Amino acid sequence: MRIELARKIAEVCECELREDYSGRGMGGKETAGVIGDLTVVLALVIENADEFVDHSGDALFEYMDVLRTDSMDVGTIIY
Repeated sequence: MRIELARKIAEVCECELREDYSGRGMGGKETAGVIGDLTVVLALVIENADEFVDHSGDALFEYMDVLRTDSMDVGTIIY
């Protein structure tokens, strides 16, 4: 997930931001993500869709890559 989108989701959903997540099968590559319940995060993003438009009028959703999740000891990371 692009860092701009992860930061906005963390802000709106009041969940933890991870800027350096590297999961299984990622070969050491890092990406941004948020830790939270997928259903709750998606519901809050939809409810607050107007918050996901940047200063140029572009929707931050345009920068979202394929959404993935991994289970962690402390919950689920969405990246």
